[in-house]
Amino acid sequence: MQRIKKIVSFILAFCLCISFSFPAYATEEKDDMESVANVGAINERILLSKIHEKESEVYVLVYEQLKAQGAENMFEMYKLLLAPEIEREVYREYGYSVNSISSTSYNFPYGGTVGYTSSLGPQVAITYMDLGCTYKYVLTSGSTVAQTVISTVLGFVPNWGYPFSVLFAMSSRVTESAKSSIDRAGGRAYIMSVHEPATMSNSSVLVGWGSYPNAIVETGATNISKSPFPKNGHSHYNGVGY
Repeated sequence: MQRIKKIVSFILAFCLCISFSFPAYATEEKDDMESVANVGAINERILLSKIHEKESEVYVLVYEQLKAQGAENMFEMYKLLLAPEIEREVYREYGYSVNSISSTSYNFPYGGTVGYTSSLGPQVAITYMDLGCTYKYVLTSGSTVAQTVISTVLGFVPNWGYPFSVLFAMSSRVTESAKSSIDRAGGRAYIMSVHEPATMSNSSVLVGWGSYPNAIVETGATNISKSPFPKNGHSHYNGVGY
């Protein structure tokens, strides 16, 4: 009889232990599932944070260049125009798909120039430069002019009419902050020049081309013109110099 009582007690104790362990296992499994479910949300928050960091970095150098031109009033416009470029750059840097980004991109492996009328109103001309052109026309100079780069590589300047002829001829200062931006972008740069019809204001900024080889045009832009650069005498550049 005593033996039977011991067996029964053991069975009851065993069942009691099992009943306590089930909620623990369930809780652990639930926590794991919640962790997996939150990975996307966490990554999305980190991504947005990285985009804001990059925007702050770029906007500082843009404001510096605009201030030197007396064009601080165009700063908010540049922030809106540059946002798609920055967003695409960060998405690519952190391995996210860019298919969901609301902008259009063109493949410019050797650089090129694109012009359009923004949905915000102004006309925009952007000239993208590969490693060789950036080294030749930017990093070895105190200022750069898109027209010089375009005419040298293409042999002509696209005739897109006013105001693009004016924008192409604008000079952009090669500031230390611009050089730092170019360095962080792998040694490539682009010149963004903007004409604001409402005030007849023109300005130009130099920024590192972090979204290489993509040339970015905002969604809603109209009158888009583009001229990709062919492989040229500067395209052999290997980072050492000429």
